[in-house]
Amino acid sequence: TAQLVQDYPILIRHKNHGMLPLHVAVASTGIDHAGRVKAFLDAFPGAVKALDAEGLLPVQRALLHGAEWEVVKLLIDAFPSALWYPFLPCAPMRGQFRTLVGLRPFHMACSLKYELSFLFQLLAESQDSIVSAPS
Repeated sequence: TAQLVQDYPILIRHKNHGMLPLHVAVASTGIDHAGRVKAFLDAFPGAVKALDAEGLLPVQRALLHGAEWEVVKLLIDAFPSALWYPFLPCAPMRGQFRTLVGLRPFHMACSLKYELSFLFQLLAESQDSIVSAPS
């Protein structure tokens, strides 16, 4: 991934079907998932704040696709304010995702039945966004 980013730096900012490469990377899984996400974050840090065509931040897309803690932590560290953003997709969601509308990342993870160890780590990062309203 790092070599691809280095060889084609212009593509890192190019949206395809309304998604930046970071949105696609966080929705993927597999070997060195966190390493691939980090390569895209390093190449274009502003992508972590960008909404995709469905109105989702990368951290929200990562949660929807079952990302591991290391990936979610990279995204939170790069954009801590994402913890305050409710899940508000532009288009109506189908199935189980419909019940997530309006939830912040911690509550999304709870509803998506992430493991307790993941939830406790996310809770440690997002306590303020859970117990108080944004100022």
